[in-house]
Amino acid sequence: MKETISTALVKRVKSDKIICGMITVGTIIGAVIYLFRVITTILSGNYEGNDLQGYVYTLTEAVCAAIALVLLCRILGEIAISGKPFTVTNVKRMRIMAVLLLASVPTAAVLTSLAGFLDPTAMSIGFIISFGDMMMLLFGAIISLLSEIFHYGVKLEEEMDQIA
Repeated sequence: MKETISTALVKRVKSDKIICGMITVGTIIGAVIYLFRVITTILSGNYEGNDLQGYVYTLTEAVCAAIALVLLCRILGEIAISGKPFTVTNVKRMRIMAVLLLASVPTAAVLTSLAGFLDPTAMSIGFIISFGDMMMLLFGAIISLLSEIFHYGVKLEEEMDQIA
């Protein structure tokens, strides 16, 4: 029996959803660990040997990445259920993902600088853009472009439904 495109897509997406879920759980666990480090460092007042700015930076990017991954899992879940990747909901989720990833770097910069004011042992109050930051910006831009392609796909499907 020949599989339809929709059936084959649903099978592929189910395994992708499982992998995405595992990565999301790992990212959330990492974010919780860094949240704990930030809180304990601030509450203890012991900044010696603790990198509060680094903790805040990592926490900010981990939270943004975790939210983006949750959205990705929801997109994959919707595709697995409906078999249709081109939906208005998926386009909205992709746009939110893009904004989150693009905003994570400036947000991390601002919060890291603010954390420098709390830490009396901080050598400087600033932010250096790393390769990881550039990758977050690149992924945000790519997802933004993909969301526009998906938006176009939604319009094409609407036209085809009207014709049929």
